[in-house]
Amino acid sequence: MINIAGIAIALIFIGFIVSHKPLLRGDVFLAVINVLLILFLAIDLLLQRQVNAVLVIAYQTVAFLLFPAFFLYGLSILGDSLRMLWILFVPAGLLVAFMLTDFLAIHGGSAEYAEYIYRYPTAVYHVFFKTQLVLSIAGFIWFLRRLRRYHEQLRDSFSSLTVVELKWLRLVSLVFLVSAVVSLIAFVIYNFNHEWIPLELINQIINSFMVATIFYMSFHGIRLYTLRAFLQSQPTLKNEERESAPARVAPTPVLEDIQVRLRRLMIEEKLYLEPQLQLPQVASRLNVSTNLLSQTINQLEKKNFYELVNHYRIDHLKALLQNPARSHLSILALGLESGFNSKASMNRVFKEFTGQTPSQFQKMENEGSTPS
Repeated sequence: MINIAGIAIALIFIGFIVSHKPLLRGDVFLAVINVLLILFLAIDLLLQRQVNAVLVIAYQTVAFLLFPAFFLYGLSILGDSLRMLWILFVPAGLLVAFMLTDFLAIHGGSAEYAEYIYRYPTAVYHVFFKTQLVLSIAGFIWFLRRLRRYHEQLRDSFSSLTVVELKWLRLVSLVFLVSAVVSLIAFVIYNFNHEWIPLELINQIINSFMVATIFYMSFHGIRLYTLRAFLQSQPTLKNEERESAPARVAPTPVLEDIQVRLRRLMIEEKLYLEPQLQLPQVASRLNVSTNLLSQTINQLEKKNFYELVNHYRIDHLKALLQNPARSHLSILALGLESGFNSKASMNRVFKEFTGQTPSQFQKMENEGSTPS
């Protein structure tokens, strides 16, 4: 029943993905992941009725392709190069070549042999399966570290991270990582004790986790269309400023001049009140490059762009919370007036910088101003 429901929902997601224009690289990989999921679930259904060589080869091949497809999708979202990632498909290619030789050339496509290998893999198959799981675990750990670097990079250019921080992709990676670890442990135990847990139950548990996680990922992947629309409407870095080579360090007097004009822009024009303020917007107002502005903020202000802007927002919100003339307004209204774009964002940033929520700060202020 889970397999049939999974196939139906995956088809719906594919329809949503391919109907969106323009169809970008990440969309193609997400659609491919859902196609692989459909094949995986359909083959699993067929294997429950009859085991044969073709189905076993197809089942293991699709299983080996799912994790590489996820890495292609995740890295395409982050805008990374995919040129060397063909290496991820080498294990699948080796497995297919070996299984074709073993099942068809050596054993003549015997269904009995295929079922035996499916339930009781020999040592060679153990090496393939366990190596793939170990490589997947290492890949997910690496990808989680890549996501952390991505989040750090966001703070140098964005004042609000709600739209772009991709927390859902980190959660998906963590779930897949845990799933791979649990699968490795379960299959190792199964190898030593076949009676510990039925193979079918192990597969059902793994399949359920995989289906739920891929659906969660597909849902948020479709929501990325909103992110694209937002990013396309914002100023972007010039090509020469995207290069990974370190920027030339500017003379201190140049940076000090930019710092003075930056502070004037923030204090007098209150540019921080723009909820989706980005580094290129501020650089454009100051008529300097994003590299120079970033150097100024990092070296002289000792902050990144995210910290700089949100310090101004928090100071603005604190002043409003302490103003008796604004006491009739809700904290959310005051937060939106201070440049925050949501209650969740306001509470998170305020607590990150002050150790308190805005309501706790207001309560302490009110208690401190009450006559004893």
